[in-house]
Amino acid sequence: MVTVDADGQHQPKDAARVADALRTSPSDLILGARSFRYDVPIRSKFGNSLTCVLFRILVGQRITDTQTGMRGIPRDFIPQLLRTKARGYEFEIDMLLICRQSTLSIQEVRIVTVYIDTNRASHFHPVLDSLRIYFVLFRFTLAALSTAFKNPVKL
Repeated sequence: MVTVDADGQHQPKDAARVADALRTSPSDLILGARSFRYDVPIRSKFGNSLTCVLFRILVGQRITDTQTGMRGIPRDFIPQLLRTKARGYEFEIDMLLICRQSTLSIQEVRIVTVYIDTNRASHFHPVLDSLRIYFVLFRFTLAALSTAFKNPVKL
């Protein structure tokens, strides 16, 4: 299954590339990774950069676009995703965390970055939606720390 955002940010040719990558690696989560170098609204560039840094620090995995809506999702992964309570933008980060906890690998496919009219069609609320996303990361970190303290590694 390939998902795309509904705000016109993704091109059909990129969806086809993500689908091809999923066909090649049917057990991997495929992310359509945008570049945030040029002509990107500052709130999008800052928000995604911060989330990527926090994800790398807290989860230990480098991802260049944690909030991409273009994803190739393996069929066997869908039942796990249907059980999550996350909705909206936080679902995207929760999907990455669930993937990280499972045996799935994450691959990235470079896609074209499209922002129409400085992304006015987006329903993203910078403060509220960012807090929801960071809460998911915080919850993951607390769960990981809790597990580490319950089952300390003995040397």
